[in-house]
Amino acid sequence: MTNRTKGVRKNKGTSLQANLEPKQTPGEGSRDANMQSTMASRIKERRKTIVNAPIQTQHIVNDSHINMEPIQIQSDTNHPPEFSTTQDTGQSSASSCTNRKKARGESRNLKLLIDFPKGGVQVEFKNGKPIGDSAQYLITEIGVVLKNPYNAPLNVKCWDDIDDKKKDKIWMILKEKFILLESNKEHVMDMLRDRYRQRKYKMKAKYYNPKATYQQNIRNKPPSIPEDQWKWLVEYFSSEKFQEMSSRNMTNRSLQTMAHTTGSKSYERLREDKGKELSDKDFFELTHSKKNGDWVDTPSRQIMEQYEKEINDRQAEDASTDIDENEIFTEIVGQKRRGHIRGKLRRAQEIQAMRAQIEAEVEAKWEAKMKEITDKQRDMEIMMTNILKHLDGTTSSQPVDNEIQSSTI
Repeated sequence: MTNRTKGVRKNKGTSLQANLEPKQTPGEGSRDANMQSTMASRIKERRKTIVNAPIQTQHIVNDSHINMEPIQIQSDTNHPPEFSTTQDTGQSSASSCTNRKKARGESRNLKLLIDFPKGGVQVEFKNGKPIGDSAQYLITEIGVVLKNPYNAPLNVKCWDDIDDKKKDKIWMILKEKFILLESNKEHVMDMLRDRYRQRKYKMKAKYYNPKATYQQNIRNKPPSIPEDQWKWLVEYFSSEKFQEMSSRNMTNRSLQTMAHTTGSKSYERLREDKGKELSDKDFFELTHSKKNGDWVDTPSRQIMEQYEKEINDRQAEDASTDIDENEIFTEIVGQKRRGHIRGKLRRAQEIQAMRAQIEAEVEAKWEAKMKEITDKQRDMEIMMTNILKHLDGTTSSQPVDNEIQSSTI
């Protein structure tokens, strides 16, 4: 192929491509260039806006002092929620949210879920109180169950007014996680009664204001409580009867002069932790003295001084006589109502009375059983006597019949 032929073919391809390309009039190229530059500048501005968006948002928040706290929406449509704004110019609300101390939330007993053994947690009871390592699991779980307002409704005066079906449901919920005997049910119900009362007390202290109006207290409803239950509680807390009872309890509380250092741990758990049975005097000293040996308050020190003086006086009178130190301690400390003795097991005398009642019932059943056995034995003796008499009568009459037969022959 010659160079001339190649050139012809090349020219044909070039002319074909030129025919396919759109023809531009003068000025269109500059217009396209301007459009491309405009689009490029817009894209750059858009990228810059996206990159700087957090900084601009923070700047807006700092300038306008908007309160970024979550707002709780109330169900009362007649009273819309109030929005609060930060008034201090020196510190923004955003920074105050960051610096605010995080409060502890409600317990969900997660440790029990982590350590949950197969078959449930074994709980041991002593004098009506759980003891051992698993005691705290049960105590915490009771609080978790009671926080559900549908398990234990709050629109009743006390625990005893709750329907028995709901109590049985709570009992079954606890038995799903703990190995509990039917003999433990009464003790668990006592624990539920105490925690239910404490829950109402804490709720009243946190959400109810006696100086506020009825509508203000209604609007200050706890988040997890149904509106009808909270309304009932507000009306109950505002009643004259409850106010009188509250004033009376405050007066009684102010008269209590003796404190202890055990916290929320029960006396039974303290005794169990010690691993040995303590006398009343030693236990009082354990629960009413500080770690450095000082007494927690003056009344505790005075009671122990009086106790030691009484012991020394009785020993001086007659050293040969055995002294019941626990009895002397009870006399000095004094017995409170409902069988509770200061510094001793809670409701100790009630437990002793219950134990005595159980022993009396067992003894009565034993006596009834023995009487039944004695009656059966007496009946058997009478039956045997009658049988022997019948046999004796038959034996004695047989020779007489033989004599009659021989005489006739």
